[in-house]
Amino acid sequence: MIHGLRDATTQVLYTMACCQAEYVGLSVVDQFVLADEACGVVRLRGVVDGLVAISCGLDLAQDMVSHIIGMAPDEIRREDLLDGIAELTNMICGGMKTHFGGGGHVDLLSPSSVIGKDYVAQWKTQNATSILLFQVDGRPLRVSASF
Repeated sequence: MIHGLRDATTQVLYTMACCQAEYVGLSVVDQFVLADEACGVVRLRGVVDGLVAISCGLDLAQDMVSHIIGMAPDEIRREDLLDGIAELTNMICGGMKTHFGGGGHVDLLSPSSVIGKDYVAQWKTQNATSILLFQVDGRPLRVSASF
């Protein structure tokens, strides 16, 4: 499933956000914590139950969303940025679902997004969290997943 998430991330960012995402590596941690300036989160339910999130700096989020909605990064309103981050996360999770094959049904719940500097979001889970690290135009993008 992690390979599907990695592939979906690179495909969606290339196709929808006009970005080359270079996969850097994987780490596994015991907590699901988000603390970057911008993040989007999608809950999965079904044969797979878990949470997937993307997180990055605000400047990278603005650049990616600007390509999706066709506006200059400095013209993007806060609402557009929140919607764009949530939708980008939703598209990545949708792409990941195609890698499940015939393994059963998985629902994606409505995406959420957060932007800001002084927050920490944590999901209480007993499962390990896999963090896939990418570089996008020299800037870090993290995709966190706990199933």
